[in-house]
Amino acid sequence: MLCVSVLSAQRKVLIIGIDGCRPDALVAANAPVIDSLRNTGIYTLEGITHPPTWSGTGWSSMLTGVWEQKHGVVDNTFAGAHFDLWPHFMDRLKAAYPTMQIASIVHWGPINDEILANADLEQTYATDAEVTTAAVDLLTNGDPDVVFLQYDDVDHQGHLHGFDPSVPEYITAIETVDAQVGALMGALASRPVGEEWLVAVTTDHGGNLAGHGGITPEEQRIFTILSSSLLHPKELKAVMDTATMGPTLAMNNTGYARVDNPMGYQFGITQDFTIECRVKMPMTWAGDPVMVANKNWANGSNAGFVISTTMSGPEWKFNVGDGADRVDLTGSPINDGQWHHLAVTCDRDGKVRIFQDGIYLRETNMAAIGNINTGLQLDIGQDGTGTYPTAFPGSIADVRIWNAALPIKTVSAWSGKIVDTSHPYWSSLIGEWRMDEGIGTTMANTVSGASGLVLLGIGPTWDAGMEELVTTDLSRTPTQVDLPPSIVKHLDLPLNPGWDWDGRSLIPIQGPISVHLRTLLQGPYDSGSQLMSDALRYFGWLPLTEPYSGLGFSQAGGGGGEDLPPIVLDQLGNDAIVDWVLVELRDPIDPVQIIATRDCLIQRDGDVVDIDGVSDPVFDVAQGSYYVAVRHRNHLGAMTAEAVPFLENTPPTIDLSDPGLPLYGTQAMVTIAGRRAQWAGEIKPDGQVKYTGFGNDRDRILQIIGGSIPTATATGYYVEDLNLDRQVKYAGFQNDRDLILQNIGGAVPTAVRPEQLP
Repeated sequence: MLCVSVLSAQRKVLIIGIDGCRPDALVAANAPVIDSLRNTGIYTLEGITHPPTWSGTGWSSMLTGVWEQKHGVVDNTFAGAHFDLWPHFMDRLKAAYPTMQIASIVHWGPINDEILANADLEQTYATDAEVTTAAVDLLTNGDPDVVFLQYDDVDHQGHLHGFDPSVPEYITAIETVDAQVGALMGALASRPVGEEWLVAVTTDHGGNLAGHGGITPEEQRIFTILSSSLLHPKELKAVMDTATMGPTLAMNNTGYARVDNPMGYQFGITQDFTIECRVKMPMTWAGDPVMVANKNWANGSNAGFVISTTMSGPEWKFNVGDGADRVDLTGSPINDGQWHHLAVTCDRDGKVRIFQDGIYLRETNMAAIGNINTGLQLDIGQDGTGTYPTAFPGSIADVRIWNAALPIKTVSAWSGKIVDTSHPYWSSLIGEWRMDEGIGTTMANTVSGASGLVLLGIGPTWDAGMEELVTTDLSRTPTQVDLPPSIVKHLDLPLNPGWDWDGRSLIPIQGPISVHLRTLLQGPYDSGSQLMSDALRYFGWLPLTEPYSGLGFSQAGGGGGEDLPPIVLDQLGNDAIVDWVLVELRDPIDPVQIIATRDCLIQRDGDVVDIDGVSDPVFDVAQGSYYVAVRHRNHLGAMTAEAVPFLENTPPTIDLSDPGLPLYGTQAMVTIAGRRAQWAGEIKPDGQVKYTGFGNDRDRILQIIGGSIPTATATGYYVEDLNLDRQVKYAGFQNDRDLILQNIGGAVPTAVRPEQLP
């Protein structure tokens, strides 16, 4: 018998996992109990899981809160699992709160046998009916805090008859589970008054008529329902980006484009790289025409890379070889006459991954691939020889090449966007041919000084465009790994940053509370006028989307992904926008823990405002006391010395620029003519300003301007632009380098200026 709950607030969780249940089939079924939970809770029918869509992979991701790149499970054998490093969320909770009462009752045994290590009650049964009986008994006679249940019969019927709303046996199995969930709800209704139960209903994967384990949308799409009396009903949808295509190049089976100088795109033995492109293919074609390549495509083992179609379609594929060994990955169909974004990331000592329309598809190891240099041309619409017999029949645009393996979320977040200086890997972009000139036979490279394209052959035409490319932004879409942080949020427990979960809570933190906040940034500050420069806004370089998520800053409590209305940038005078800043509320007991963040705007006079350019920053957290910290992308952060009380309808006023306000640490800000400003110079986000030595900030300035001519400049929205005047300068008047030397003391170049945050 389980003991009394450890949670003083009597918050509890019941998780109901229905193996292999497609969201659209759940909606089609007569499932009144689950429908009621959905209609009274926060839910999504457009959640995403990662392939491969096996139960071992799906349950491991859901229950550990991390993707397969960390937990290591890619099939139902559990070979290569890393649960010692990335344990079940119940093991995390049990280690942190030993008296918490936890139970796992499942039909599919490997969940208890392989993933879970430490629960108060672990039971495995041969039928869903037995799972229900045991769970009802526990909820009626025990006092658990967190209960996980897994039902398997829906998956069984899917394997026997097909995973599809049109399959009667599959639908009947869902309806049977709904009746069993009804019994669970009856048991909850009889529990003591005052308990706040979160009922979560979800699945590990979907499927189709052929089964599951693949990469199709029907297999990857999942649902999640979070129902509690504490929640306001809300549907969460996948975040889609829609890009209108301008003029694009239609190859028409008659021509291709060639990079003027291909040598910068030879990646040797160790260089990581990423290739992206937008393509539109007809319904049918012959052979395996090439989209982007620098190899002889007559043999896949030949050195070099290629993005092509599979033989006669309908899918696309990526191949890379070193002359002896090869790696091949196949994507999803593209034979629909629609625009698609295709991407490949290559980590030379790790994995090659492919993506389509923002969705991660699959990966495989490429560490055995050696030298991929070819000495051939880099062609678009042809292989590296320019003589491949199968011509490219479609249209192509916006080819991007990076000398880095971009992260999954970065590829997804930018799949439907045109890249600019706010891209977190902007400095790694070595080639981008948008191919949107609409006229002529040459096409520019947006990377300064890099090689352009020349159109070869007779027959390619410029398409006027105005068609749409639709992609999914996984960085803002509900996913499978969001369940553990959502559970921790309902339990009203702190989220330990050391758990390093990949998901974020789908439950909004209750509030809201706000703050009157002011600070100054040293780089753009002028002590004469007591204002900061708004040059980034004036010259049109401020991004409309917050930059901090892409730069790797931690987000919490619903922060991240903020977009500002363009009209806000029309504000002039003292209220003109200088830049984005990141405001953090930190735990009053342990200020290392970030409770909530908000990406805000800072005005010329130092006022920090919400994205409307007027309001105080608002946080969806409970009333209480919090440390308040302000971070900037190239200035050291600063934080209040004490936790500040936030009360209903009484926002506190915090002016970090006031020398009389106690700050956390020593010399947390620089004093300039009687006012304080945040130290400039933290170009590398490592918590210090450093002028010389390994990982210093100064060298980044030299690198971004070209590395060889110190008087050169770079213009744009760069982290290296410390005075925020839209120009990166290493030498000369108002250069950025001198701020770093000044702030570390000026006399001893090996000194550092540490950030005063816990």
